[in-house]
Amino acid sequence: MLNSAYICQQIPMEIRPFFKIEMAEISEKHAHLLDNIAQSIQTISQFVHLNKTVNVIVGSCPFELSMSNSVLSVQILEPALHIAIENFVFLDLNVMLSLPPSLQKACAVEELAHVLMNIRDEHLVKMVVAEMLPDVAYQNGRYVPV
Repeated sequence: MLNSAYICQQIPMEIRPFFKIEMAEISEKHAHLLDNIAQSIQTISQFVHLNKTVNVIVGSCPFELSMSNSVLSVQILEPALHIAIENFVFLDLNVMLSLPPSLQKACAVEELAHVLMNIRDEHLVKMVVAEMLPDVAYQNGRYVPV
């Protein structure tokens, strides 16, 4: 079984403090997905000045975060696949597993870009992500593998 430590081990030590990964254990057969999330973190880190911690929550809807006196529940509504709220990125495992590897990375980089680059506009963030990832293009309002 794999957990957040698997992703953290792939993140360079100097940027690790800026990414708090939270996830339940998942089967080793999904290691490729966690590898893509780690690669996404490394990619975005090349383009930003890291100055805050991003909480990356990997799981399935509804997401539930236990806090000291409450539980925060997040449900992602269509057409969104994943979501970024303030310094939190929520990546849905089930959605990610249905995508090819290049689009898994694009989705993760997109949510990280919302948080780290403060981009709210969906069209703009997708254009920026496509520039960061050589194996992804943004055409007709969607990502496509190249």
